[in-house]
Amino acid sequence: LMLAGAIGPTRTLLERHLLPAPGTGPSEIEQQRGNFELQLYGRTNSGAMVRVTVTGDRAPGYGSTARMLGETAACLAYDCAAETEGGFWTTASLLGDALIARLEHWAGPAMTRRCLNATSPVVFSLSVASAFAV
Repeated sequence: LMLAGAIGPTRTLLERHLLPAPGTGPSEIEQQRGNFELQLYGRTNSGAMVRVTVTGDRAPGYGSTARMLGETAACLAYDCAAETEGGFWTTASLLGDALIARLEHWAGPAMTRRCLNATSPVVFSLSVASAFAV
């Protein structure tokens, strides 16, 4: 679809017959009633397999994203150390625990972690901070 959208005539066809028209997104009620669940799989430094489940209480493309972007901007403005040197930073490495605390308090994501290769897996409820630290 991305390649087709880059070419004028096919982009026009996509806009007319496949893509939603501008302004036809979900209503405010649909955004508030929406939700999502995202499962991430990984391996810790010790070799344990983990699954982190992230859930949100708003539509992922609108309500939850807007709140997460707002909290990220606030974190950059108020919580990022002024003495931070330049270079390449990811969101997690620059904002880390400060952003996670903001997201948990204001944006509403919830996370759980499960060890997948234990003989009897135990589900742990944990904060976003410890989920990213595994």
